[in-house]
Amino acid sequence: MLEVVTGSRLHFGLLELAPGQPMRFGGLGLMLDEPGWVLRFRNDRSKQSNPNADEISVEIAARIETVRELMRQQTGHDLKTQVDVLRALPMHTGLGAGTQLATAVALGLSLTSRLTTEPKIDDLVQNSGRGKRSGIGLYGFLHGGLILDQGHPQEAFRAIRAISVKLHRDWRVVLITPDQVDAVTGGYEANLIERLGQTPNSSRGRMFELANRALELASHESGFDDFTGVLQEYVDAAGELFSPGQGGMYNGESVGRAVELAKEAGLRAVGQSSWGPTVFGFAKSQMDAEQIAAKLAELRPNERWQIRICTPARQGASWRWVEE
Repeated sequence: MLEVVTGSRLHFGLLELAPGQPMRFGGLGLMLDEPGWVLRFRNDRSKQSNPNADEISVEIAARIETVRELMRQQTGHDLKTQVDVLRALPMHTGLGAGTQLATAVALGLSLTSRLTTEPKIDDLVQNSGRGKRSGIGLYGFLHGGLILDQGHPQEAFRAIRAISVKLHRDWRVVLITPDQVDAVTGGYEANLIERLGQTPNSSRGRMFELANRALELASHESGFDDFTGVLQEYVDAAGELFSPGQGGMYNGESVGRAVELAKEAGLRAVGQSSWGPTVFGFAKSQMDAEQIAAKLAELRPNERWQIRICTPARQGASWRWVEE
């Protein structure tokens, strides 16, 4: 059997939404080691699922079959590999679960069917069906790190133009996920982006400068304060860009409250990942993160608000062959 383990993706905001503009759908993001998906693949679908496999939702099952069908059309092969989910990344929480799942399935089916021995990003784009807008999750799947996606023009094939660097190994990210269920996905998301993209982003140039500066500071021993200061500027500019579509800097009252609590507890570079509801903030060390997480647990309105300490990913997803 093949086992594929992914991380998750924070998205700090897009640079441009308007058609025909430079760096359209470019942006800045960060991969985390956890939470993530753990999937197992085996070619014999006649056997029962792995006893450790999770019961998956109709949505997750449909997403797996969508990738299988897309790859069948692309390759002409009938890919009957069994796919079991041993650990799931929550959908629609701003952590890039859909892209990590689709890319992991595309990779797993390719490897178990011997269509490839080494993943290539262009193949993953075609086989997963992802990356039509942001390419951060796809690039991060292979490379991890802090990622600057330079965007793409309107074209049939999405070429991923991105670079990544590793964050300082001591820094931590604390996630707060409020009990808010308003998801921005699918057609609603596409229509919203189209509406927001009617006017070019006047802050695009400044945001690109900030993103590049963040990459320069990402691994400096004494760069935490400068890095988080630069990133806060970027995140705030992204919030302004999306403000008309989400009723303010943040997507909903609970997300706004989570941002306030994160700042009050001492996190730096605080913002909303993608459309939320997950809110992120940075701590300088594991000890600082643990102290801040404990304070957040006291401040949060109820226990349904999830708090988690995460390590920035220094590499991409992993895969290995295991015995049945």
